[in-house]
Amino acid sequence: AERNGDQDLTQLLEEIMGYAGLGDLPSDPGLPTSSDLLVPMIIATPLGNLSFLTTIATIGAPYDVTLEELRLETLLPADKETGTVLRSLAPPPAGDLSKEQTE
Repeated sequence: AERNGDQDLTQLLEEIMGYAGLGDLPSDPGLPTSSDLLVPMIIATPLGNLSFLTTIATIGAPYDVTLEELRLETLLPADKETGTVLRSLAPPPAGDLSKEQTE
């Protein structure tokens, strides 16, 4: 919010930081910069903590104004356990009869 000067994002960040339990977080947690390629992220879920590496790609030279603000975020499993949980949640690919035949 502070990096791009967006007033709406700054107000949203201030609101979120007012939520219970967030006031104890450091005010400057050393957030990733634009030079960081992968950012580690852990998400607490009912299935346990899931660890990811995330990266955000932008369109380098947009020829259309609609692409100028486009950001593509990719989440990659950071460990074997997270990959196993994600695969267990995914439906089998179309035409994949291997799961149906073993049941």
